Amino acid sequence: TDRLAARTPTPGGGSAAAAAGALGAALGEMVLAYSLDPQRPDAELEGVRSELERARRRFLELVGEDAASYERVRAARRARKAQPADPATESAWRAALRGAAEVPLGTARLAHEGATRLRTVQPRTKTALASDLVTAQAMFRAAVAGALANVEINLADLRAAGEPIDALERELAALRAGSGGT
Repeated sequence: TDRLAARTPTPGGGSAAAAAGALGAALGEMVLAYSLDPQRPDAELEGVRSELERARRRFLELVGEDAASYERVRAARRARKAQPADPATESAWRAALRGAAEVPLGTARLAHEGATRLRTVQPRTKTALASDLVTAQAMFRAAVAGALANVEINLADLRAAGEPIDALERELAALRAGSGGT
């Protein structure tokens, strides 16, 4: 959190969104760990718990990937200012922008999937953990909202650069609709 609080461009909102997703996945794992009865195995609950564990690890990777993708945008922007007519520089700029949109899109997608899977097993979780489940879902919603805000900003730059973004816009709209308009 100290790095996030620092007056530096990275990590920023995209990394924070991924961290929120990791917290949602971790809380979901905890709820399911307590809800699993060793005397009565439940393949679906165990499967969702395993999915959330993998998601948590992936979210933590996305924290760093988001920061790295924005650093590539910053480097490409500097190179573009230094050599505005260079086609290779323009190509690097577009690639950096695309990466900066795709990384948070992956965060939003993963958070949406985690929230959906957790919702499917919610009726079978221990009621004493209801507040933990609510908090896990809130973390997933925060991850989706923050990640999609980053996607939108980067799509605007891609559009201005003349890049085709229809597929990215469709996925953004689908995730926004699927997450209740977050």
